[in-house]
Amino acid sequence: MEIATIEKYSAACKALQSALAEIKTPSMVKKIAKDAADIKEFAKRAGNKELEGDGWELRKRAERHLGELLSNGRDDRANVGRPKKNGVSDTPFPTLKDLEIDKNLAKRARAAAELTLKLFNEMIAEGRADIFRRAEKSQIAKANRQHRHQSIAKKATQNLKLDFPGPFPLIYADPPWKWGHFGEQDEENEKGKDRTPDAHYPTLTYDQIRNFKIQGHTIDEIAMPNAALFLWCTSSNIKLALGVMYDWGFDYKTHMVWVKDRQGLGLIFRNKHELLLYGTRGNFPGPQYQPASAQSFPRGKHSEKPAAFRKIIERMYPDFEAKHRLEMFAREKTKGWTTYGNEA
Repeated sequence: MEIATIEKYSAACKALQSALAEIKTPSMVKKIAKDAADIKEFAKRAGNKELEGDGWELRKRAERHLGELLSNGRDDRANVGRPKKNGVSDTPFPTLKDLEIDKNLAKRARAAAELTLKLFNEMIAEGRADIFRRAEKSQIAKANRQHRHQSIAKKATQNLKLDFPGPFPLIYADPPWKWGHFGEQDEENEKGKDRTPDAHYPTLTYDQIRNFKIQGHTIDEIAMPNAALFLWCTSSNIKLALGVMYDWGFDYKTHMVWVKDRQGLGLIFRNKHELLLYGTRGNFPGPQYQPASAQSFPRGKHSEKPAAFRKIIERMYPDFEAKHRLEMFAREKTKGWTTYGNEA
């Protein structure tokens, strides 16, 4: 369904509701149920709870109508999977497979059809009310996260008088890893060495990265007790990166994938992606915005990361400022960030 506005989705929903009672074929009712689910998802993304409720109700009413059609006459459940004689079924009733209806959908449809109209309407009313309750809970949770972010930012500001940068609740790091075999510690591969990071910039060994200090202070000291770390690594370097994350005082939680527009080197697979690991320490709250776990951006200079990832982090944590966000091993100074690196 290629409808781009709330008004058109709402009109489509009303049209489907009017047409539903007149449709007598299971395949057409199944399509209405699918379209209703699409309307519900669109409305959910758009934040329109009334239309989300309309889409949910339409889907449930379509499922009930489907259940009535399936139960009209002889029950077809006994026919599912029944062998055919000479390629011809011995029953005039179509099976779920013939109708291309999933057995889980059929189960929901029959259950809805078996309810009395009174109970079914009560279920509809409760379901619509639940959509608004969930929305209210979501807003309360969002406001709570924002309050916790602001509280952490305030504490960070109060501690800025220390003789080293920070402490920081957000750290974004792209270490200059020394390239090796499948994440083996500092093991160089002579073949293709002229194309490794060492040919482009000074690299650091694993121990130099895990023990890295800024003005004499470790990353564990520079990070706030409640903080998040975004750490870049390649697919073959995950085990070393997880070790660095742990040594810096963070626990791994999840990761994002940068999908590139062209492939690079690789010993088994030609690499076309890199990983941005995410870890936290203490009781750091979740983000205000949840980006997709895979992001596609073109490649730039060797090992250069797209500036869009900083913007994504800023959107995830909008209550933090430059004095709360540290970019380590930075190539350039960036507005909105405290940067630390040879090239910056």
